[in-house]
Amino acid sequence: MKMFLSHSAHEKVIISGGGPVGLLCSLLLSSYRVPHVLVSSSSASHVPAGLGSALAHPRAHFVTRRSLEIMRLVTVPTSSSLSSSSSSSSLLSDVLAASRPLREWRTFAYGASVADTSDDAGNHWVGTVDHFPEVPRTSTQKLPPAAPFGPTPDCLHISQSKLVPIMLKYATMSKYANIQLDDELDLLHVDDAFHVRTSSGTNAYPWLVVAEGVASKTREKLGIRRDESDASSKASLASVHFRSHVLSDRLKQLNRRDSMLYFVSSPAAVATLVAHNHEEGEYVMQIPFYPPLQSLQEDFGEVKRLLADVCFGGDAKRVRADDAFELLSAPRAWSMRTTIARKFHAHASTSGAACLVGDAAHAFPPAGGLGMNTGLADAVALAWRVASHVHGVSKDAGALARTYTAERRPVSIANAECAARNLDDALAPVEALGLIPAAAEAAAMAAANLPVPRAARRTMLKATLSMGRTAASPAGPAWEARRSRACDALNTSSLRLRFPREDLGYSYDVSATRSPSPSPFRPVLRVGCRMPHSWLKMHTTGADFAAARPRWTRDGRISVLDLIAMDDAQPRFVLVLPLVRVGTGGADDVVAHDSAQSIRIAVAEAHLRGDVDAPDVVLVKPRGIPPCDVGEVRAHEALCNEPDDDDGDTTGICAHIREWLEAHGILGQTAVGIWIRPDGHCTDIRLL
Repeated sequence: MKMFLSHSAHEKVIISGGGPVGLLCSLLLSSYRVPHVLVSSSSASHVPAGLGSALAHPRAHFVTRRSLEIMRLVTVPTSSSLSSSSSSSSLLSDVLAASRPLREWRTFAYGASVADTSDDAGNHWVGTVDHFPEVPRTSTQKLPPAAPFGPTPDCLHISQSKLVPIMLKYATMSKYANIQLDDELDLLHVDDAFHVRTSSGTNAYPWLVVAEGVASKTREKLGIRRDESDASSKASLASVHFRSHVLSDRLKQLNRRDSMLYFVSSPAAVATLVAHNHEEGEYVMQIPFYPPLQSLQEDFGEVKRLLADVCFGGDAKRVRADDAFELLSAPRAWSMRTTIARKFHAHASTSGAACLVGDAAHAFPPAGGLGMNTGLADAVALAWRVASHVHGVSKDAGALARTYTAERRPVSIANAECAARNLDDALAPVEALGLIPAAAEAAAMAAANLPVPRAARRTMLKATLSMGRTAASPAGPAWEARRSRACDALNTSSLRLRFPREDLGYSYDVSATRSPSPSPFRPVLRVGCRMPHSWLKMHTTGADFAAARPRWTRDGRISVLDLIAMDDAQPRFVLVLPLVRVGTGGADDVVAHDSAQSIRIAVAEAHLRGDVDAPDVVLVKPRGIPPCDVGEVRAHEALCNEPDDDDGDTTGICAHIREWLEAHGILGQTAVGIWIRPDGHCTDIRLL
C-alpha cells in the first residue's frame, strides 16, 4: 500500500475508487477544505509513464467543455512541506498541455481498412467527417476554439492513462487528502456511519463515495440494484491496446493521421481504431465478439495477425505482424450494455449517506464520450453537497443525497439514450455498406441455442459472421454502390463528436416551466441550468470576497462561471445583481436603478449574524451604463463591469435576462437577481 499525506484531523468522507471521477471528487473536496480518504485498488495511477497495470490501458479519451470548466474550479491547498510545488500551473493547465493537438483528431474516418497501400486500396476508402469545419485544415492551433460558450476549449482528446496521473499529482499535493493506493475498501456494516476496512484499519465515516466502476462490489453491498436498457447491445468489445510506428508512419504517408476514430469494415473483422497518440503510435482497437460462444481467450489468440489484417488490408501479408505491433497490455473485454442504478444514494440520514458516482452509477456504450464526462459532472454535483454538510452549511445530509439522485439520475438516463442514438449514428455508414449489427447479434443468439455441441455452435457462428463481413467488404457484390451510400451517410447520420446540448443544456429544475432550448443550441439563462458564460471585468472587491479568490486580480477579466471558484474555502452561493432594470416589450433596453439596495442590506445583515449560507454578492454594471453610485462595496461583495471588448462574445448578462423575461411573458422594465450555486448552476431567478 502507498499512502500520501495522511491528514491528522478525523476524516468524515471516504472515496472508494481512484479513476478520473474518484480523483475529481477528492480534488473538489480538497478545494472545499474537507479532510477525506481516497482508497484505490490500483497503484499505477501515480506513474506518469510506463504504466504496467490495468490503468495503463486507455479507456476514456474525450473530455468535454463542461468537464474542463469543472477542472478549472479545482484549487489544491497544500501542506507547508509542498508549498514550493505551488506555481502558476494548475490541474486544467496541465491537462491542456498533455492533450493531443487538434490536427490529430478532428475527423472520424470510415473504410474497409485503415492504411492499405495496395493497388486498389483507394477504392476501399469511404471518407471522413470533419468535426471542426470552422477551423481551417491548415491551422496550427493546438486546442479547439473556446468562444462563444465558455472560457475553456470546446473539448479535448487526452487518454485516461495520461489524465489520471495528472489528477493524482494534484490530489496527493493536498493537505486535506489521504490517498491510499494498492488498497481496497471492504464495507463491513452500516449504522449511523459506514464502517469500512482498509489496510490501514477499520474506521467509520459519515459519507461514503462509491467510484469503483461498473463492477462495484460496494454498490452491491449497499443493496442498490441496476436497470438495464432493453436496447442494450448483447455484444462485448475486445479492447486491444498496442503501439505501432509502422501504422503511424503509414497513416502519415496516406495523409490520414487526422482522425480520432477509424471505423473499419473488413473481411477480417469489424472494428473501431481509436488513435490515442498518432505521434507515439499508441492505439486501441475495439472488436466486437459475442458471449457465451466467443471469448477473449478462445478468439483473440492471434491478435497481432488480426490487427495487421484490419489495419493494412491488402498489404497485410507483406507486414511482419510480430514486429509491427507491440501489445501494451492484454486484451480486455468491454460490455456494450447500458445500466443505470435505480438510485444514486443509500442509507441516507441526517448525519451522512453513501452516494454513487461515475460508472458505479451508470454505464453507457462508448459512443460520444458521455460516460466519463457524465461521471465528472456527478463529482461536482456531489462534492459541494458533501462539503456543505461537513462545514455545517446544511444540517440534513439525507436531503442532500436525495436531491443528488433526483438531479443526476435523469441526466444519466438522458445521456444513456443519447449514447444509444450515437451508436446507431456511428453504425449508419457501416450499415450502408451492408453490415447489420443486429443481424450479427441475432445469429449469435440463434447459434447459442442450437441443440448441438458447443464446438459445433462456435464453428457455425464463426462461419456466419465471416460471410457477413465478407459480403459487406469490397470483396462483396456491388461494392461501389454500397460505398456511395456510405459516403452519403457520412453527411447525414454519422457519429458526431460535439454534443453541446447534452453537455451544457441539461436542467436540474424538472418542474419549472421552461421554453425549449434554442436550435441550434446555445446556453440560455434558466433555473436549474449551468449559467451561460459572459465576460466580466473586476473593479472592486471586498476583503472577504477577495480572500476567498486570491487568484483574481483587479481589472482582470473573468467569466460568470468563475464567480463560484474558491481558493481554500467552503462552498458558497453567489448572488448576481445587475445594477439595472432590463426592458422588454418595447421598453428601454437597460435603465440604471438602485433596486438592489434592499437585498444587499438583507444579505449584509445575514453575514453579520454569521449565517453560513449567506451568499457572496456580485454587482454588475452592464456596458453602456453611466457610472453608478453603489456606495461601499462590503466585505462579501464585488463590483464588476461588463467589458467593452469581449472578443466577439456579445451576449452579456442583460441580454440573457431579457431572453428569460420574454420567455416568461414579463413585460416592461424589471430588476432581477440571479442565484448561482457552488457547481455553477442557476438555482433561482427573482424579480426585485
